[in-house]
Amino acid sequence: MDVSAFCASSPVYIRAAGGVAAAASGTVGTIGFADAPLRTDAKPVALRALVAQVAPQVSRMASRFSQLAVLGAADCLRRLEGAQASELDAHARIYLATGLGDVAHTDALYYGVMPPRSEMPPPARFATSGNNMAAFFVARYAGLTSRNLTLSQAELSLECALELALSDFAAGATCSALLGGVDETTLPREFYTRRFHVGADQVIGEGSGWLLLDAEPEHGVVRALGAILGASVVPAPATPDPNSLIEQVRRASQVFGVDALRTSRLVVMPGTGIAADQLMALQRELGATGPAWKCHDYLGWSGRFPTAAAVGIAAMFGPIVEHRTEGLTCLHVNRDPSGRTGLIAFEVYPSSH
Repeated sequence: MDVSAFCASSPVYIRAAGGVAAAASGTVGTIGFADAPLRTDAKPVALRALVAQVAPQVSRMASRFSQLAVLGAADCLRRLEGAQASELDAHARIYLATGLGDVAHTDALYYGVMPPRSEMPPPARFATSGNNMAAFFVARYAGLTSRNLTLSQAELSLECALELALSDFAAGATCSALLGGVDETTLPREFYTRRFHVGADQVIGEGSGWLLLDAEPEHGVVRALGAILGASVVPAPATPDPNSLIEQVRRASQVFGVDALRTSRLVVMPGTGIAADQLMALQRELGATGPAWKCHDYLGWSGRFPTAAAVGIAAMFGPIVEHRTEGLTCLHVNRDPSGRTGLIAFEVYPSSH
C-alpha cells in the first residue's frame, strides 16, 4: 500500500500508552528503560491471580493469551487522567495484533481431542479457543461495544494493524481506537522457535503493549502524549537490492514528515527482522543526512517476539520519561523473511506540550 495514502489522516493522537512485558513482571513504563537486560527466556508464569485483581469481570476460562492482552490494555487505560477515564468512547474500536496468537491454549485443545486421548473438550474451553477472544475480553474489560479486529502477519502484525487503524481514521469510520500487540511465550524453547525464529544467542520475550488513539489532540485540558505520524507495510523489492531498506526508510521519512519535524534527535527502533549489517547501513545513512541519530534497543529488555514493537513504543510514553523537556521523533523499522518492510513513525511530545 502506498504510504502517501496516510498523509491526509496524520497525525492520529496518542492519549494513553502502557502494557506489560517480560512475563508480566512489570509495566512497560517501569521496566522499559531498565539498565538490566532480559538475560534468559521469559517463562509462561501464571497470570490468573493478577487478572482477578485488575479485571475481575474477565472469565476464569480466558486463556493465558487473553489474560496477557487484558493486563496490557488495563495498564494503558489506567493512565488516563481523572475525567479522561469517564470520557472513554464506548464506540472505540479495538485492533489487536499478534504474530503467534493463542498458541498454548490451542495446542492443548488440539492434543486433547486428537488420539490417543480423544477427549471431548469442555464447552467453555472450546468457545474461548479462538485467537479473536483476546480482543473480546479486552472489549469487555474496557466497556467497549464497537467493532474489534485481530490481525496476524508474523513480524509485521503490529504494522499491519496500525496501517488498518489509520485507514479507518482517514475514512471517518472511527475517531477513537485501542490498538495493541500481544504475544506470549511458551515452553520448551524448540516449541517456540519452530514458529518464530529466535537465534541461539537471543532471548525470547513476551508482552502486551497498547496505545489509546484519538482523532482529537486534547480532551478538556489534558493534551495528547504524542502522535502517530504514519504506518506502512512496503512490499519486497522485485529484485534483491541491499540498498532497498535505506530507500524505503528515506521515502517513509519524507512522506510521514519526519524530516520536517524540529526535534533534537531521531530515535530509530530496529525490530526483530533487522540484521546487524542493515542497522549499520541505516546508521551511516541517517547520521549523514538527517538529525542527530540514536538507536533504541528495546529488544534488549523486552526479548524477542513478533509484536515486541508494541511494548517498545508504549514504553516511550511511560512515566520514566514523562518529565522529558524536549520532544522526540521516533521511527520503528522492521522486516519479515519475505523482504517486506514495516514502518511506524511517531512523535513523543515534551511534558510541557
